[in-house]
Amino acid sequence: IHPAVMGHTVFPIIFIPLAYCVYSLIADVLFANEIEKKNIFFLLVNIINIFSYYSVYSTGVFMLVRIWQGKAILASVVLPLLFYLCLSMYGKQVNCIDFMKLFITSVAGICVSSMAVILDTILITCFAISITFLEKSFRKGLKMELCCIPNFFVAITYIIFR
Repeated sequence: IHPAVMGHTVFPIIFIPLAYCVYSLIADVLFANEIEKKNIFFLLVNIINIFSYYSVYSTGVFMLVRIWQGKAILASVVLPLLFYLCLSMYGKQVNCIDFMKLFITSVAGICVSSMAVILDTILITCFAISITFLEKSFRKGLKMELCCIPNFFVAITYIIFR
């Protein structure tokens, strides 16, 4: 298959449902066993995505029109997945696998777009700071920050070889 055909026909079939799976995970965390609230959440997400063609830089356009681009995958899949992973760490005992998921998702963000170097780090740092203060768990926040080590290496490499 030609790469342009692959990007414009096959990638949307994979990445748009993947984005909605991530939204489903976020809805499961926010509205634990409340089906009505989950349905309202999905209705609002769909309305926002469908009617967000007011600018070519909105998240809905990235997801529905330009999903083959790396920054679109970052905005539609990777950052919401990082948000879900960080949100699911609130108020529960976490283990090494939870931090590995966060680490791997952060590296996946770096692989799809160079904007992930700073955006992943900002998202994880905000959650790490809030977890440190809300749960009074410095260790959990520090472990979350250690998941950003690849971002720092990529940023330093970019600065050196620029």
